[in-house]
Amino acid sequence: MFLSRIIGERHQKTSRCHHDHVRDLIADHMSSLGWDIRLEPVIGPHGPGANVIAEKRGTRDGAEILIVGAHYDTVEGTPGADDNGIAVAGILALAEILQDSQFEHTIRLVAWDLEEQQGFGRCLLGSRQMAKNIVKDGENVLGVVCLEMICMCDLRPGSQQAIPGLRWLAPEVHQQVKERQGRGDFIAAVGNRIAGRLSAEFARCAESQSLPAVQLVNKGLIRLIRDLRRSDHAPFWDVGIPAIMVTDTSNFRSPFYHTAMDRMEMIDFEFAAKVVLATANCATNIVVRQEMSLKEINPLADSARR
Repeated sequence: MFLSRIIGERHQKTSRCHHDHVRDLIADHMSSLGWDIRLEPVIGPHGPGANVIAEKRGTRDGAEILIVGAHYDTVEGTPGADDNGIAVAGILALAEILQDSQFEHTIRLVAWDLEEQQGFGRCLLGSRQMAKNIVKDGENVLGVVCLEMICMCDLRPGSQQAIPGLRWLAPEVHQQVKERQGRGDFIAAVGNRIAGRLSAEFARCAESQSLPAVQLVNKGLIRLIRDLRRSDHAPFWDVGIPAIMVTDTSNFRSPFYHTAMDRMEMIDFEFAAKVVLATANCATNIVVRQEMSLKEINPLADSARR
């Protein structure tokens, strides 16, 4: 239900009406589930935007914050099913899964705005604004999980393209993909050095759902690979906050990236559901141990098809 209402071009310049409709849909639904909602203003070259923030405060005094988010805007000319509508639907599913839970630490679910190219070389505007505000307000953040394209799975050998430079700068990761015969059937977790616990916990939760996970740490010369900074995790890296990008590797696997073919029928719902479940378990295990079962998020696939 929600994914079908989300899909469609969501760019401020060319599709402001649907962009704003999706923003309001996200906020209204999470508010109806009892989450505390606020909009964080973001200024872009085509006018004002807003990050949608849903929060469930922790019970512990001085509770730290775990952020899980996905961007809801698109580039011009694409309906944005994988990039990044399915991840937004995943955030809404997480809001439903966690609505009746109480945790020691605070959970903040976010739909970032203005991630995509806004012209003049500007992008990641929503997450940059949030990272700036976190530093200004002195908030204590446990970590950030950024969902960036989570539904493309290709079991054919050779379907996974190599990220330029990875073979030489991260040979162990290159070898993992090679051992899988280059199949695009895994989820990747790309984190900074201080996000080791977060990355490892996500990978463990993914593997528990029979979802192969590949971890990559942005350290040393690997930091020269600009492709590892292409989403909303990067501004948090820049201010020293632990953050991981959870991704199906976008254009290194999907031939529909940033095209009019990025439509619902291209989505692997089972793969996406496993990613969302792994994220839910990772989040709850970071703030308090509480395992969940796959059936609890099967409505992600069912409602998206309606």
